[in-house]
Amino acid sequence: MAFNLVTELDAQLREVAFGIRSADPAARQGAADAVAKLVTLEDAVVAVRMDNDGVHVLSVEDDGASTAAASFDSVNSLLLNTSPGFTQKFNESLAAALAAAAAERGQEDEDDDDYKSFKSYDSGQDDRPWH
Repeated sequence: MAFNLVTELDAQLREVAFGIRSADPAARQGAADAVAKLVTLEDAVVAVRMDNDGVHVLSVEDDGASTAAASFDSVNSLLLNTSPGFTQKFNESLAAALAAAAAERGQEDEDDDDYKSFKSYDSGQDDRPWH
């Protein structure tokens, strides 16, 4: 079965939904490419095409101007490089995830503290007086 770029572009658009205003569902273009439009937090309308080489900006409409841009390896990379609002939301979500992981790790460390007073059994290191 061939790799479905429409499905992949839709998946990437869902992954960045927290940091954009909206996105149209991806559609097939040509034999295998996928296209979609998304609206950034800065209200720029970005038309993208995904092919086997990555994500390519077809056009950007921002305050009446329309320009073509570069190519990126993913929609996430495109937005990190072109949308300050997305970058801020991405950093906030990353910081929240890291804080949650640190809190979870801190709880695990506290749970481990209950056992730190017990020595592992090693007869060569055993300091019990009757040994």
